[in-house]
Amino acid sequence: MPSVDPGVARDALGTTVIANALRWWLDTLGELGGELLAALRFAAVPSLAIELGERGWTVVRETGAERTVLGTIDVDRLDDDAVRRTLRRLLKRDRPEPAALLVPASAVLTRVIRLPAAAAADLASILDFEVARHTPFTAERAYYRHRIIGRGAPAGTIDVELTAVPRDLVDGALRRLAAAGLTADSVSALGTPPRERRQRSLMPAGLGPAFGRARTARILAAAAGAALAAAVLSPIAAAQLRLAMIESEIAAVQPAADRALDARERGLKASAALDAVLAAKRARAPVVEILLALTRALPDNSFLTSLQLSGRELDIEGYSPGAAALAKPLETGAALGRVGYRAPITRDPQSGLEQFRFGITLSERAP
Repeated sequence: MPSVDPGVARDALGTTVIANALRWWLDTLGELGGELLAALRFAAVPSLAIELGERGWTVVRETGAERTVLGTIDVDRLDDDAVRRTLRRLLKRDRPEPAALLVPASAVLTRVIRLPAAAAADLASILDFEVARHTPFTAERAYYRHRIIGRGAPAGTIDVELTAVPRDLVDGALRRLAAAGLTADSVSALGTPPRERRQRSLMPAGLGPAFGRARTARILAAAAGAALAAAVLSPIAAAQLRLAMIESEIAAVQPAADRALDARERGLKASAALDAVLAAKRARAPVVEILLALTRALPDNSFLTSLQLSGRELDIEGYSPGAAALAKPLETGAALGRVGYRAPITRDPQSGLEQFRFGITLSERAP
């Protein structure tokens, strides 16, 4: 298809006001054309899929994310005419359309091989020999594709992903498809996403559908016309298309952003809870100081039988000759605070000592 250098076209317009306007239109058309072409490549995917399985062909119609099974054809028991009639009945149309041929995933072999970096210059020829070394097939008995997935710069090597499928399996399916009035648009493993089937297709070279190419050419021609009309008639079209693509990208990353914000909020809450615990811990004296203050406040003839500490609340039980007289030294002791009675003071008949139970609110430490 003839092409024109946009720079030459722009320079030939001159410097008039109209020329400047046309120059702006050309720039807008160039941007819009690239975006429309990307959108067409994304959208132009056959909606018909033929899945090969043990029970024959499963005919599937795919519309966006929806997958509808139209039926199953036992091609091993039917001749070509019967298969063609069954397809027409399932598809409810006589006009041929491209179909994605999906072979069982177990029939597709994928291997990653490491080669010297210099092999990249003649990789296709080298892989003709490597196929037999890394798969059960020779190059004559398989259809295969490859792609470079990594480069080891220090080691001077490349990692090549090699995908192969038995040739007789594909040839047999393509022959029956052609006899039934269908042409395969791509050959890929079952489970391959529709948008990736052409890119990962194992279709033999030169066997793509001619009508598919003509249809693609018509679509691209129509797209070019639409892009030109959009550029001439609506200068806002390019901005709207870019805005739609930006909104789509924002929608794609929105879940990840929401998860990140949620994780940040949980982290802030956890940090606040930890700060509260540390603040409460700093607000009271260490346990060693509390025990030392109790030891100094209690006379030698008094002793404790129980001690419980919860936050700034200290609960003690014990015996003393004069339990009531203990409240004042406990309240004036360092690190201790206000003393309250948890239970009435009673006298033990055997020892003659008074049993007490005090609740002490510990003094709050200065920050």
